[in-house]
Amino acid sequence: MVKLAKPNKKKLLENTERQLLRYERRPLDVSYDSLARTYMYLKEFSKYCDAMEKALEMQEGQINLAKEKNGPYSIASEIHTKANFLRLLFREEESRRVFKEALRLYKQALPEDYRNDPDTYRNVIVQISTVEFHLGNYQNSIDICETYKGEKPIAEMISRAILDGNNPEILEKTMDIIKKENRGIPMGMENGNTTSLWDFYEICLQLLGLPSILDEIKAYIESRQ
Repeated sequence: MVKLAKPNKKKLLENTERQLLRYERRPLDVSYDSLARTYMYLKEFSKYCDAMEKALEMQEGQINLAKEKNGPYSIASEIHTKANFLRLLFREEESRRVFKEALRLYKQALPEDYRNDPDTYRNVIVQISTVEFHLGNYQNSIDICETYKGEKPIAEMISRAILDGNNPEILEKTMDIIKKENRGIPMGMENGNTTSLWDFYEICLQLLGLPSILDEIKAYIESRQ
C-alpha cells in the first residue's frame, strides 16, 4: 500500500498568515485559490468556500485579460482554471459547461504537426487529456495522448486505472509520481494551476476508497443547501 501524503499544518498556517498580510497591504495580490486550498486542508470549510468563491470571481478578470491579449491556448487555460474552481465547489453542471468550452479552445490551439512545435503540442495534449478526464471521457483522455510518445499525463494514467476497474496498482503508482513531482510544494500550497497535482492526488484517494478531503468538503457544502 502506498504511503499517504499528509498536509503540513505549520506550513498551511504560515501560508494563511502570508496571504492575509497581503490582503491588508494589497488585496489584489492575494492568491485566493492558494488561500482556499490552505483552508481546505486545515478543515476550515466555511473559510474555504468563501476564499474559493473569491478566487472564482477574480478568475473572470483573468479570462477577460486573456481574451484581450492572448490566443486560444491561454484563454483555454484560464477557462480551465475557472472550471476546476467550480468543480472544487461541487457546482457540477456549471463546471461541465465551462470544461467543454475549455476543451473547444484547447483543440483550436493544438498544432497540426507535433514535430513543428513539440513543446506546445505536449502542453496542449496534457490539458486536453485533463479536461476529457474531468468530463468523464476517459477513453478520449487516453486516445489524445497516443500521438505523443513522451511521458504520459497524470489524467491519462488515472483514466486507464478507471477503465481497468479502478486498478489500485496504477493509482498507487500515479500517487507516487505526484508526490515526487510535488516534493517541494506541500499539500494546499499550489496555486495558479488549471488542475493541480494535489487535486489529482485527492481523486486517486477517492478511487481507492480512501478518505479524501474532497468528500468532507462535499458533505459540508451539501449540509448548507
